[in-house]
Amino acid sequence: MRHTSSRRSLALAATGCLWATCSLAQGLNATGVVGGLSIPDARPLGSGTLAMGLGNPREPQVVQQSQRSVSYVLGVGLAEGLDIVGRLAEYSTRDTTGLALGGISDLSANVKLSTAIGRGDDAPRVAIGVNDFRGGAVNFRAAYAVATQPWGPWSLTLGAGSSQARQMSGARRPLDGIFGGLDYRLAQSERLGTLTLSAEHDGRQPLAGARWASPPLVSIGGARFTASAHRTAQRGPMAGSTAVAFFVAVPFDEDKAAAEPAVSVAAAAFDVPQAAADSRPARLGRLKDTLVGLGLEKVRVGSVDNGTWVIEYQNHRYGQHELDALGVVLGHAAEAAPAEVQRIVVTALKTGQAVLSVDVAAAAWREFMRDGRAGPARQALQVQRGGRFDARPVDWLSDQPGPATALQVRLWPDLRYAVGTEYGAFDYSLAARTSITVPLWTGAQLLANAMARLAVSDQATASGAFSSLRQPHGLRALALHQTLWLGRHVMLGGAAGVFEYDAPGVEGEALVFVPGRDDVLRLRGRELVTQPGMPKGADFQQWISYRWVPDGDRWLRNVWVEFGAQRYSDRSQGPLVTITRWWGDLGAHLVYRKGGLRQFAGLELSVPLTPRAAPRTGPVQILGASQWRQGLRTRITDKNSAGNWVEPDSVREYASAWDVELRSLDAGRLGPAYLRDHLPRLREAYLTLGSVRP
Repeated sequence: MRHTSSRRSLALAATGCLWATCSLAQGLNATGVVGGLSIPDARPLGSGTLAMGLGNPREPQVVQQSQRSVSYVLGVGLAEGLDIVGRLAEYSTRDTTGLALGGISDLSANVKLSTAIGRGDDAPRVAIGVNDFRGGAVNFRAAYAVATQPWGPWSLTLGAGSSQARQMSGARRPLDGIFGGLDYRLAQSERLGTLTLSAEHDGRQPLAGARWASPPLVSIGGARFTASAHRTAQRGPMAGSTAVAFFVAVPFDEDKAAAEPAVSVAAAAFDVPQAAADSRPARLGRLKDTLVGLGLEKVRVGSVDNGTWVIEYQNHRYGQHELDALGVVLGHAAEAAPAEVQRIVVTALKTGQAVLSVDVAAAAWREFMRDGRAGPARQALQVQRGGRFDARPVDWLSDQPGPATALQVRLWPDLRYAVGTEYGAFDYSLAARTSITVPLWTGAQLLANAMARLAVSDQATASGAFSSLRQPHGLRALALHQTLWLGRHVMLGGAAGVFEYDAPGVEGEALVFVPGRDDVLRLRGRELVTQPGMPKGADFQQWISYRWVPDGDRWLRNVWVEFGAQRYSDRSQGPLVTITRWWGDLGAHLVYRKGGLRQFAGLELSVPLTPRAAPRTGPVQILGASQWRQGLRTRITDKNSAGNWVEPDSVREYASAWDVELRSLDAGRLGPAYLRDHLPRLREAYLTLGSVRP
């Protein structure tokens, strides 16, 4: 009962936070901006919010050409007040093969930066933004400045812009000059959501309509749905036309939940009943049984001089983040430890090898589990990479560790696609990727990767315009892989076998960690024996980069900047820059890569495709991808290279058969600084997952 009530309290706290955010943010519209029905305003999407949807904005300069209007929009709040939105405007008619016959297909990127002037819900906000700022086609290019003033249920927006968008003869461009809108919140209910009425002028024509936003739905991660409809006035370039739009927005920012008041719970010793007279072996034995029962592997428990408990474990069950497993282990150990145990040391293993150790005062962690105050626990915490802190021998309860998975299978989709071309609105090739690993000895495993193509569009067939999108069938890699540590600051990984279906070779990776920081120097490479039909350059690839993790509070602690150089599989060479922002298990990556004379930029998202706590299936474990990274890029063009040519295989990031950082270090998030900054996640994992059996 204590566990259930604590989960309910956490959910209610998160709901209150999300509802407050929902009432402040308008969300996306079908023109690809965060704002009202058709115009941008100064309100943000919200840090860590991912939104997507579609609509049929009635933009006369393109609608009257083909009489078709569909807009697909995807946006993310990279930071509080910084929104990036991608839009595919499909305003073309096509034949049965997808070939464009008239109109346009335009892929554009929009950016907005906003801030509040003062504090409180009624504080005015100001913003600047740019629409369709780069690419081969700029049918919607505009820059603007806008201000929004909330006042109770009312909200007034006024802005001015300069537009270079495509223009109808005799008609004004959108967002060219003065634009604005007036909103009135007609109704708001925690059960039914919010209904807002709006009247706007986009610089060309007046319009009016309504938007409904659902309350946050806790059962699906706090997602909220919106639906809107508006109609233009009987005068203007699109007189008396109706437009509708539908969107869903999901908040991922765990910092907002952490900012809520701490939830106090009673002692939650889920499956470890205590008795004052219990012996040390009895207590340790029950702790081991509990952790094994929760699905953790290679569990060993012991003590050093009866004042320190030591726990080792390997995790294949909590597939989204190692912090979940670490939180469960630390929570149970703290609750099970008697008063004379002063410290708890927990070591996480990967392929039987220590990757991270945590040493914490037992009493401080126990109080943190009960009252949620992270300060004392953080002060009593030590974290390091590699093996245990204490070199003294451990009096293990048993020399035999708990059971472990004998074979692990991971499944995830491999999607390659081209969007908004003259050959099709969306051309794709979809395959299923399978990775099978069999552990051998400490740090070693047998690795097999396979690919099975599932579906392709017409233009991605062998005779289509984008035949290079097609993935081959078969066994992509079969190799022996080994990882090892050189001291505390260097982790190496290497594999030898057959890669890219039939090419013998080797690949390697080195991670050099900067002492006292989460910064890392990464070196990766592959050399294969050239085989007939292999793409030129695929036989030899190199990568070097340095990742800078800034020191700071709030959102800055979840930002990475990585820069380096790569020799790509198409034999081109050049620099790369990636700016990453994490919100728990969601990552957004702004990427720039240059190979020779070709430059590409885009936005990629990393999301987990596996349950947070997967069911255990005995010696064979089947999971999805802990992080599936997918994105959209565009070629950067200039006056000397105006064509935005689609080149699916050009300037692509090196992908090893086994990514050490992704698989062993949670995509780089399993480090001392990251763990210290995310202690609430460890507590939440213990409270919500610590009694759930596989």
